[in-house]
Amino acid sequence: MDNTKTLIQGSGYIAEIIPSASRVLGGIIFHYVIQREGSSEIVHWGQEVSLQRAKECVKEFIDQRNSKSFPATWGA
Repeated sequence: MDNTKTLIQGSGYIAEIIPSASRVLGGIIFHYVIQREGSSEIVHWGQEVSLQRAKECVKEFIDQRNSKSFPATWGA
């Protein structure tokens, strides 16, 4: 298994996606953690069964946070 981390950076956020073996799923699971750039606080995290889906979740979260439809305190 390739343990290479994937970093996504943009719009004031940084996300790290880390693969790990899952005995339950019998394959690889991709954990992701999203933080504001320059902060150690985790603003969102999750896991997905594919790298592509983890990337999509990161993008969806950042897009939602940057949209004007959410109040400034959403998720804080």
